[in-house]
Amino acid sequence: MTDYQRVGSFECSSTAAVGVAAGRIAVAGDSRVTLVTADDRLEFDHDEPVTDVAVGDRVLVLSRSQLTAYDRTGARIWNLTAPDAHAVAIHPDSGDIGVLGPDTLRIVDPDTGGETVATDREPSGRPDDDRLLGTDAGFVTATWSVLQCFGLDGEVLFDENLDAAIRDMGYCDGVLVVALQDGTLRGFDAETGAPRWQTELPVRQLADRGQGTLLLRSDDGVKAVSSDGALDSAGSVSTGDIHAGSDGSLVCSVREGTVIKQVPADELLDIEVLTESVGAGGAIEIEARNRTDTAEQLTVTGALSHGDLAPSDRRLKIAAGESSVADFPVESVRTDGSAEFTVTVGDRVVARRDVGISDAAQSTVSAEASLEPVAVTDDAVEVELAVENTGGVTLDAVSELSGGERVTELGPGETWTATLTKPFEPDQRLTVGLEVLRANRRTELAPTCQLPARPSIDLEQRRDALHARIEADESVTWNDELVIETPGAGRVRSPIEITDGDLLVVLPVYESGVARVGLSRLGVSERSRTSDGPLADLGSRETRTDSPASATERSPERRSSQSDAATDDESVGSESNTDRPAATETDDGGRATTPSASSEDTAECRLDRQLSAASAAVGHAVRERLTITNEGAAPVAPRLRLGDEAREIGELQAGESVTLVRRLACLSPDGGPLSVPAAELVVDGTTVDDLPTASVESDADGVGVRGVVDPDSGEYEVELTNRTDGTARLSGFEVAGEELVSDGLALSAGESEQLSGSLGSLPAAGRDVVIGTMTTADSGTASVVLVVSPLDDGGDAAGSLATAIGSATKVAGDYGTVVLVVENETERPLRDITVRADGEMINDILYSKAHRDELAPGDRIEHYVDLKTTAGTVDIEFTASFEAGDASQTRTFSASGPAVNTESEWTDEHREAWTLTDTTTATDNTGAVPSTVATDYSRSE
Repeated sequence: MTDYQRVGSFECSSTAAVGVAAGRIAVAGDSRVTLVTADDRLEFDHDEPVTDVAVGDRVLVLSRSQLTAYDRTGARIWNLTAPDAHAVAIHPDSGDIGVLGPDTLRIVDPDTGGETVATDREPSGRPDDDRLLGTDAGFVTATWSVLQCFGLDGEVLFDENLDAAIRDMGYCDGVLVVALQDGTLRGFDAETGAPRWQTELPVRQLADRGQGTLLLRSDDGVKAVSSDGALDSAGSVSTGDIHAGSDGSLVCSVREGTVIKQVPADELLDIEVLTESVGAGGAIEIEARNRTDTAEQLTVTGALSHGDLAPSDRRLKIAAGESSVADFPVESVRTDGSAEFTVTVGDRVVARRDVGISDAAQSTVSAEASLEPVAVTDDAVEVELAVENTGGVTLDAVSELSGGERVTELGPGETWTATLTKPFEPDQRLTVGLEVLRANRRTELAPTCQLPARPSIDLEQRRDALHARIEADESVTWNDELVIETPGAGRVRSPIEITDGDLLVVLPVYESGVARVGLSRLGVSERSRTSDGPLADLGSRETRTDSPASATERSPERRSSQSDAATDDESVGSESNTDRPAATETDDGGRATTPSASSEDTAECRLDRQLSAASAAVGHAVRERLTITNEGAAPVAPRLRLGDEAREIGELQAGESVTLVRRLACLSPDGGPLSVPAAELVVDGTTVDDLPTASVESDADGVGVRGVVDPDSGEYEVELTNRTDGTARLSGFEVAGEELVSDGLALSAGESEQLSGSLGSLPAAGRDVVIGTMTTADSGTASVVLVVSPLDDGGDAAGSLATAIGSATKVAGDYGTVVLVVENETERPLRDITVRADGEMINDILYSKAHRDELAPGDRIEHYVDLKTTAGTVDIEFTASFEAGDASQTRTFSASGPAVNTESEWTDEHREAWTLTDTTTATDNTGAVPSTVATDYSRSE
């Protein structure tokens, strides 16, 4: 019997459907899908309420009107219209998809979403009565009391009437396990339908799949049944609806809105032997990781053949989800060469590795490393690295694996320190890879530290003053931009530094309304409603004018400091005010002046921005998140201005928030910086929050990625370049769910590697980039970008234009309109640009092509095409001709989407159904990888 142990849980408001695969379980509730693994979970939104979900190489989500395929990161791959379907399943071997409707079973190609087989079935089913399961033999349906199996060609393999209503069914090792409402549990051959066994056991619910045994929930608790019908208890599994990964590595119990994750107890402790070679006087290091949700204490024992360890036991205490490194000193070596090192816990061997051993003490590598955060500036953290030579001989070199810092000749007892700059991710653990060299001996260290949480802000009004206390981790120096907004005085921004973890800002209160204090770069903000105080009569004078606001000053007792005054262009208004006091003394000596310019009380909405990094290596994606939060008590409908672009956010209820996400990347060493536009949040014509422009620099270090995916064939060409001073080791490179590098790849300094092949699925229509992941030994896993462009293009036209279907598109009534948006995404002007549309339904009387003599970088054309339409599908061809540099270029596009009879029928779903496909051929362009790329903003959780 497998013993399971809980490793975590999360809340799920509703559970519409659950799908299982090897090591992964998808839980769908309402219009959100959560993809669960033993170590993590990923959530993404779906457009409609979910009817059913299935998991394989794709995550398949069935809703009211369509079947949608997503990759493992939640990126949409394809859609299939399925208006009457109510169940979906995946064939475990071929990956073919079964879609079940009341009278029909359809089989769908997993790569394209195209239907390959459709077969009628009897009797007809309903959503509440039907079950669908993928087995090695085919697709099995259970309707009422009838059990049927269909092959991948649609032929019926068996058809059995069990003479009792079927409650549930599962599959384990070639056997269909069926629970009947008459209180029996029966097993059938999955290929022939022949009965195998039967036992008396009232079963409420069965897991979909099992390996060795199948879990089930009975009146007597959770049990496990084998393929031969033998029953065993599974008391270690939490009660609830049981769903198990097909390989047995993950179990989820769903109970009253809580999903509990459990894994086999034997897999809760991961131990890895880190040392490759060692000599007498050195030490063999191991890393132990605790995968449970509670702290664990254990004793690990090491044993070395042909050598002696002193001591050979280590006692470890590891926090939940954390890891710990322990070493076993080598006291003596009896024979030089290779020896097996094993690690046991109790009587169980948990790790083993062959280690090179030597009796020469001078050949050992012995060092200890530590890592501590010391300062946070904007979106970057400075960490102090310290490496001590704890051995008896000089180390030849110690270097950071990313190539940033290096020291040579580190003597015994000496310590080397360096300050490193890394992206700031609050509350996350940061690990730095180190390489230590001595003669022909080499070892790697991975010091780790915990990054601090973001500062918190507490606001409290005391009579005529608003007290804002900023509390932060006192071990770190914080540098940011302080933003202050007070009713009747507008907004002021000023640099600020906090060195002791605490800062008090005191602001006079002149009017009632909403005040805000925030740290703009870190995305920390707090609002408070103020009421009239003793200074209200000053704030109500009609002729009052305001002086520019100065920043808060440091009190004598504090080490926090900031600039003495904001510049004129940082304040709102510049006239002087002789009636208003310049500052109010705090109770501990700190002072704050008021911002300038009067303003009306505005809606309580907040705008925050997060950049995952301030710089990135070539081809590495930086994620930008813009979050709009309604902190008021009433619904609002804000508008977001991004540079010259305006976006309607839609109505936000009290406390509700929405996030826009996009990715940016520099695709050449000199491609940066990438510009992040200023953002402004407007409610009812009034600006309630704003953010300044920002930028993402190109980082010359790291493993650079420059790649192209052909949109028509899926063929790719990728160049990986190690731009560091040391060896870079890749353990994985995945694009669209496929491994391009799976067996590891080592690149020496300056070395490049060419990858080529074909993806199993084509990039989604209209996509300019494909997002992948790359895993390296020193930097972990990072997102990377591949450009979608014909492979045989040779110039830069493919990266010149960004195109999209405009939000003003409405193809309804006698005079519909489709809008093509064309934007210059290069850093130079495009000249003599013409955009022309062709199609039978274009209203020639109203239509004319668009032309610009010059289209500046970042500028756009919104080309309106009037149509004479009737309900149905409309197809239009677009051609964009322009001059880029010394060459003339042409891009062609195909637009397609629905049309309706009247404007009252038109919805956002119709507009979103319009697609735009780049049909440019190799002779149209000579395209290549652009210097920079940025995806469009899309909604996220």
